Amino acid sequence: MQNNDPQTIWQQQKQQEINVSLAPFFKLKAEQQRTRNRWIVAANDFVYLATISFLGFLFVKTTNLTERVGLALLAGGSLFVIYQMHKQLWPPPVASEAPPDTGLEAYRRELMRWQTNQRNLWRTLAPLLPGAIVVAASGIRAVIRAASTNPAILINGAPFCVLLAVWLVALPVVRKRRLKKVQQELEALGS
Repeated sequence: MQNNDPQTIWQQQKQQEINVSLAPFFKLKAEQQRTRNRWIVAANDFVYLATISFLGFLFVKTTNLTERVGLALLAGGSLFVIYQMHKQLWPPPVASEAPPDTGLEAYRRELMRWQTNQRNLWRTLAPLLPGAIVVAASGIRAVIRAASTNPAILINGAPFCVLLAVWLVALPVVRKRRLKKVQQELEALGS
């Protein structure tokens, strides 16, 4: 007589160790991170190219030499930032005699590279500052002149200034949160 009781069958089954490699999981996570980085860079490229197009339009329309210099500096800084971001996206070449990385090592390396790139974000964006300062300095004079005749200009500009202030405060907070999350993941991996 055969016993079909599920509990008995479960208790009588042979115990055997199951060997599962985590390498495919970590390779998948590294590839997902790489894909995410590519989308981020593609979005950044679009934003910078749209910005450069807008700066070119303004350059053609303005006759003020100071503004033109500032716009040219901003466009040049934007091109340099795009170049730096692309350079950060692609990993440096691996020596031909180096052994292949495991999935865990590749994922850890990608996380560490992303963390380093995020820590150096201000250095990456620094080429935009000279142009932004020159354009802002030339624009502030015009705004002050216009505001002296029509105070409503200051009231109309207030929402922009508030949003800019909120963005400048929120950006470091969000970056710190992301860096902390990546650091926790690196610690969980045993780095």
